[in-house]
Amino acid sequence: KAIGAANYFLSHLPSSTGLIPYWDFDASHNSTLKYQPRDTSAAAIFASGLVELSQYVTIPKTKDYFLSSAKSIVDQLASPTYLILGNKDYVLRAIIANGTQGPYPEKTL
Repeated sequence: KAIGAANYFLSHLPSSTGLIPYWDFDASHNSTLKYQPRDTSAAAIFASGLVELSQYVTIPKTKDYFLSSAKSIVDQLASPTYLILGNKDYVLRAIIANGTQGPYPEKTL
């Protein structure tokens, strides 16, 4: 079931976002928005899960697919697109732009 879930996740990512899902996994692209929010946290967690899952997969092709997908996700998260000011020493943009203060979603960081 875990392999099926991983394959589903990978196959349902919009082509316009690479391997970083929209903030709402099933959201469609809205061309009127300047910035399409991505769920970088979900992408990072998923990449970690792919690495762990690959340790239990016995089919070499599937194992390689999961590991290469995890690497691609991490590479994208570390790219200037997802880093503030394109500086690798800054935290991910989504944490700053879309994070909240405690249980108050109207108060972004």
